[in-house]
Amino acid sequence: MNLVDTLREVIRDFYTKYITNVPLTNTLTIATMVLFWLVLGFIVIKITKLIVLRSSKLQDKGTKESLTMARLINSLIRVLFIFWIVIMVLQELGIEILPVLAGAGVLAFAIGFGAQELTKDVISGFFLILEKTFRIGDVVEIGGNKGYIEDIGLRRTKLRTFTNEIITINNGDIKKVINFSLEPGVAIIDFNIDFRKDIEIFESEEFTNFVKAFAEKHPDVTNEGSAIIVVSLLGGHVTLRVTFDTDIRRNIVVERDFMKELLKFARDHSIDLEVPYVVEHDNLKQ
Repeated sequence: MNLVDTLREVIRDFYTKYITNVPLTNTLTIATMVLFWLVLGFIVIKITKLIVLRSSKLQDKGTKESLTMARLINSLIRVLFIFWIVIMVLQELGIEILPVLAGAGVLAFAIGFGAQELTKDVISGFFLILEKTFRIGDVVEIGGNKGYIEDIGLRRTKLRTFTNEIITINNGDIKKVINFSLEPGVAIIDFNIDFRKDIEIFESEEFTNFVKAFAEKHPDVTNEGSAIIVVSLLGGHVTLRVTFDTDIRRNIVVERDFMKELLKFARDHSIDLEVPYVVEHDNLKQ
């Protein structure tokens, strides 16, 4: 005799001491066992939710994706346990389980066939979160759209573009992800000068010290910056480039800050940036 049968007999013996009507005793025993399973299920589900969510908050400091994963795990455990409780309740009521399971299987197949997209999105969302393909705040490119990950859900992911639009993408449609936030970034600053101008100033010690000073004072730069290099001679101007290694997701900030400092440097040294190459033509006679 297992523990469930032992508990059932104890309850039946308790009612038998006070009630002589056997059918009534059996009914009360069944009702008590059903109540026992329902209460047990409620308690276990609450305890599981508390443990999973608290563990997630402690381990990952309560990030949105960790909380989403915790909710997913909690939901799976709850569904499985509720399914088990239902089976136990049906047994107490004397209902044959196999026919019920067969009917439930047919119903599940019908529902699953009609909700293939939803199922695909949820499963894909589960693996996106589990494998940590990207996190909230990561700069990514999905389906040609580039921006910041705004939110990660089980069914959809929200991407905020650099122009502040929100793009909602079904997780099942995410086939290829380019994540720019997994490794330290590189800030690349290109600027143009007229090709007739001398670039000696940008090869001087003064400009080198200017680049190093910027790197030293900027909290997101991790090296002293590169030497100036020539990128292009097209379009009537010379394109020059400076690069910096940066912290993760901070390359854009560094690029903007350096361009502002470069503009000040150019003005202080009377350097014309982005000077267009103008071709002068004689006036055509009519």
